[in-house]
Amino acid sequence: MFILQVGLDDLLHPWFQQSSIKTGEACLEVAAIPQCRAALQRGAAPALRPRLWATALALDLEHEALGESFEDLCSQVEECNLLTDLLVSMLAPQQ
Repeated sequence: MFILQVGLDDLLHPWFQQSSIKTGEACLEVAAIPQCRAALQRGAAPALRPRLWATALALDLEHEALGESFEDLCSQVEECNLLTDLLVSMLAPQQ
């Protein structure tokens, strides 16, 4: 995957980009969740962000059922009645 986004820090300070790449690759090598989260908070190289987020969230991006799981979650959210829905319907002017 190739990402074209480049941050201002990357352009103004080449050492920042090199540092974020080095840190991100080190975090991915050990696959440590806390280190990946810390690297994302400090700023991660755009090309490493998807893998860093997947590791930080303990996701398996290669798993084919991930898309199905997301669709299932979306349908469950749409079916769920929320308290706020009830309150809005009570406060809305009756027509």
